[in-house]
Amino acid sequence: MQKDFRPALPALIATIAALSFFPGCKLLKKRGGFDAGAALPAPTSLGAESAEADAGEAEFEAPDSEKIAAAAKGHALHFAGCNKTPPVPEDCNSLAVDFEEGRGVTRDYAQSLVFYKKACDLKLAAGCSNMASLYEDGKGVTADKARASSIYDQSCAAGSMRGCNLLGVHYLYGKAGRTQDNARAAALFDKACKGGDAYGCSNDGYMFRHGYGVPLDLVRSLSLYQRGCSGGDPNGCSGLGYIYDRGLGAPKNQALAATYYRKGCDGDDEVACLNLGLLYEDGNGVAQSFSKAATLYDKSCRLGDVGGCNSAGTLYRDGRGVAKDTAKARALFKKACDADNAAGCTNLGQLRSR
Repeated sequence: MQKDFRPALPALIATIAALSFFPGCKLLKKRGGFDAGAALPAPTSLGAESAEADAGEAEFEAPDSEKIAAAAKGHALHFAGCNKTPPVPEDCNSLAVDFEEGRGVTRDYAQSLVFYKKACDLKLAAGCSNMASLYEDGKGVTADKARASSIYDQSCAAGSMRGCNLLGVHYLYGKAGRTQDNARAAALFDKACKGGDAYGCSNDGYMFRHGYGVPLDLVRSLSLYQRGCSGGDPNGCSGLGYIYDRGLGAPKNQALAATYYRKGCDGDDEVACLNLGLLYEDGNGVAQSFSKAATLYDKSCRLGDVGGCNSAGTLYRDGRGVAKDTAKARALFKKACDADNAAGCTNLGQLRSR
């Protein structure tokens, strides 16, 4: 489960604790990429992807030297646009992204903050929401979550849908000085999604899937996860995969679930990697492969899902798909147990008693 935020209300904590025994019940994404004001692509039709989506033609990819040269040129253009008279707010925002990501320039969070602030001062809402994320994470500045939340609020009102989405996360979990409020969170996710933020759509789908602040509606949840996934949010793909995996609001289709889990895992969604691994381990919707399951569990564990650590540990313990390695299994079970994963603790105890 995602660890960045935790619900404030005991009832919600109890609900999520119960759900945590089942893969796929993941808490909401905190992030949502950078805000550049891009519109959400139109949703693709459900079921249009093959269960082996990665078998198609490979797209052309420029050599590294060309990428480096292009990034440097883009950075120079952003710098020029931001420093002309009058400055171009969008170039200041893009220049800040360059510094935050190390795109065409050495990564420098302090410089990123300078140019996000300049973009924000020039009334670009995207610059404000991106600046707020630096305050939230303490990058280039002392962490100040309350200030971040206030800036998200201002940027949302000014038209940053990413700001609306991240403010919604604060309300859902009662963070950064906000009182926990599911209905307010759901309204902000809805606003973000309708305004073109893919992460807002995925988070709205999460709310409808669990009935948090809105009526439980699995069909609507599916539609929202589809919008999130087609808009580029790996968590939306993971949620969509879970719906097809379990037959929630749509006919059960584990081959299609594998397609969406794969898409989510390729985007580094840890729960998608875990759930795809489970399909490979059991041979559901895909040809059974313990080695593929082990690779996916390892990735899920590295990305922070301790359920993936526990599952990887069982394969190393038993020598399925990987060379048997008791020491590695023990380390993986311990990692899961240290993060309060009950199965990891049980497996660690059984391993020690052998």
